[in-house]
Amino acid sequence: MARKQAVIEERNKHIPTNTASKPTNFKPNQVEVVDKSYIDHLFNPTSKRDDHLITDTIEKFILNSEQQRAFRIIANHSVMDRPDQLKMYLGGMGGTGKSQVIKALMHFFGERKENHRFQW
Repeated sequence: MARKQAVIEERNKHIPTNTASKPTNFKPNQVEVVDKSYIDHLFNPTSKRDDHLITDTIEKFILNSEQQRAFRIIANHSVMDRPDQLKMYLGGMGGTGKSQVIKALMHFFGERKENHRFQW
């Protein structure tokens, strides 16, 4: 029980305190198309540590350009100050590297001690 409590306390240290209310126009199971500029936006993390971690993770998992794009969307979103929840579909045929992107993301969030922020 003590070990379980220690893990919960460690996790709670990293949970954002932003308790902004949920939008009132929320509709479950409805897909919203987001402007492509969000994906193509050149993002520079404010923290050099975050920038190095993103770059090092891409190199460690040898992500190709499409895998990098998916990884960077999620990684860049996660290092933003008070980001909204990101729900992203990662799809493709077998062998396209979806699992490799997920492994890279698990490593990224693990290094940041934010495993609780990533659900798959």
